[in-house]
Amino acid sequence: MTNAMNQALSDSPVQPSTYDRDDWAGAFRNVEVELENEPLVAARGEIPPELSGCLYRNGPGRLERDGRWVHHPFDGDGMICALHFSEGGALFTNRFVRTEGWLAEEAADQVLYRGVFGTQKPGGPLANAFDVRLKNIANTHVVRLGDDLLALWEASSPHALDPTTLETRGLTLLDGVLKPGEAFSAHPRFDPGHHGEPRMVTFGVKTGPRSTLRLMEFATEGPRAGQLVADRSDSFKGFAFLHDFAITPNWAVFLQNAVDFNP
Repeated sequence: MTNAMNQALSDSPVQPSTYDRDDWAGAFRNVEVELENEPLVAARGEIPPELSGCLYRNGPGRLERDGRWVHHPFDGDGMICALHFSEGGALFTNRFVRTEGWLAEEAADQVLYRGVFGTQKPGGPLANAFDVRLKNIANTHVVRLGDDLLALWEASSPHALDPTTLETRGLTLLDGVLKPGEAFSAHPRFDPGHHGEPRMVTFGVKTGPRSTLRLMEFATEGPRAGQLVADRSDSFKGFAFLHDFAITPNWAVFLQNAVDFNP
């Protein structure tokens, strides 16, 4: 799909301009409208007729509420976008992930939760210092697994969505694979089939003076799609802040950063 789009753009006589401040600033505004199957028109070139399928994207869609801005965009509520390509056309759908925190703040029309990246709720230091709740904002990544589309946020469980309508089905523990609140990476990797079938490889980590890493593999195609097919946990000395990883045909590779845990 990428090659076809690049070829269409390179054939266009109109080339992208240089840096546009308004375009850049547009990334730091709330998305106010949810669309469903909205037809799109190519700004330049044409959409290749052989391009078929759906491209999903996830990212912060709400950065302000009741006049209070998030401290960093990474604290914004997750919104899923879907681009459906078919026969030279494209349809666009977007929806916010209806997390428990998003629904509560929509009803109250105010910020109710602190954020991981420094966002404070109203009430000053005392209101924030003793509130250890964090909102699962489901804003980091999106993957298709079995019959669900998963909106991922690495500090907690994924949210399941309908792949077609993007309606939120709710938090999922993946048929008992996860415990409530268990970390589930937002950066899975995909093995095309070195061990007999395509798999999604992902992990969760429990940190502390001694950390535990859980490595999970899920089937992505066939009758077992979405099912856990391999699972192991390993503990090791030291605090581990593991954000991402890589895979080879036989290994999962993690970098343990030189970080000390000092409570």
